[in-house]
Parts: sequence; C-alpha cells; structure tokens
Amino acid sequence: MIQLITDLDRLVGTRPAFLPGRWIEAARRWGVTDTERRLYEWNARNLITMWGTRCTEGEYEDLNLYAHKQWQGMFADYYRPRWEEFFRRLNRSVARGAPFDRARFVADMEAWERTWSGRTERFPTEARGDELMVARQLYEAYVRARSGVELRRSA
Repeated sequence: MIQLITDLDRLVGTRPAFLPGRWIEAARRWGVTDTERRLYEWNARNLITMWGTRCTEGEYEDLNLYAHKQWQGMFADYYRPRWEEFFRRLNRSVARGAPFDRARFVADMEAWERTWSGRTERFPTEARGDELMVARQLYEAYVRARSGVELRRSA
C-alpha cells in the first residue's frame, strides 16, 4: 500500500494537471498582503483536505476529503503519512492483542491535518519526468511483483 502511494505520487508528478503547487500558488496570487496570501494558501490546502477546522468523520455532514485531489505531493506528503500512521497503530494493536483505537487515531489525525493545512512548504509547479516512461517502469515492476519477483524500487 505504501509503495503504491509512493508510485502514484511519482506518476502523477509527470503531468502538470496533477500538481498542487499550481493550485496553491494560484490561491496565493490573489492575496495583496502577506496575511492574505497565507489565508488564501490555508484555504487552498484546507479545501482539498479537511474542508473545515475539525474532523467530521462519521457525522451526517462528513466533509473530510470532500474535495480531495489525487495530486503529486498530496500522495507523498498528506495521504502516505496518514496511512503509515494507521498501519503503525494497527500493527501495534495486533501485536498487543488489543482492539484498534479508532477514536484516538481519528483525533490524532485531525490534529495532524490541521497542522498540515497551516504549513507553507512549496510543492512543484512544473511536471517532472516522462509520463510514458514512468508508467512503463511501474507497469513492469507491478507485473514482476505479481509474478512473484520481489517489488523493490527507488523513487
């Protein structure tokens, strides 16, 4: 699962339409002051993740990830860390023979997601790599993995 997320991030990074850097930079350009630019960046990040200031998972108006995007950087910087933490906690629960504490996980991820929405690191605005070459490499790697050859690659 984690390798798949990493591979998807690499693949979509070859296409300009899948770059959150373009989305965030466009939002920042609307701001006149630094305060406005930060607010617009926060809104751009928040719209594609939490869609608000608190987790609404399981509630009638559940909006988390309402407008999620399968963009380069989002896979590696947002979705993968959440999945890694989920698997860490799940494995710990299994090893201890204890139930998975879903409520604690959701609460901790809500805090992490709020922090992520407030970050300001930049994402690429230009595509990198040849999409056909990357797609072929990934296809061949997954065909080998399916046939029993170990799946190991460096990004």
